Amino acid sequence: MTNDIRQEFCLISGTDWEDTLNRFMNNENLYEKILSKFPDDLSFDNLKKKMEEADLPASFVYAHTLKGLTGNLGLTYLSQTASLLTEQLRLNSAENVPALMEKLTAQYEAVCKVIRKMKPQK
Repeated sequence: MTNDIRQEFCLISGTDWEDTLNRFMNNENLYEKILSKFPDDLSFDNLKKKMEEADLPASFVYAHTLKGLTGNLGLTYLSQTASLLTEQLRLNSAENVPALMEKLTAQYEAVCKVIRKMKPQK
């Protein structure tokens, strides 16, 4: 990954590069390989679908999964928003959920856009 893309990624995702790489045994190639698969994970799509269906219990499961996944990948901003959403859904409350989902969607799309820049061109 180029330094420019890394800086953009860290700015958009809130990633602490050194701390996150430490979790991946300081193996940048391993981290980038796993990170490149993030846009293909279905957790966000499933969350969005269940939110549209107003299925709060299922939405909670997907929000919780996304919170853990983004936390492990060091995607701090996404993880924080997913955490707030998870807590609202844990309470089976729709309060603030639309605003949180809107924020999560914008963050998710921005992070995925930068991650896709990291992928080698075929």
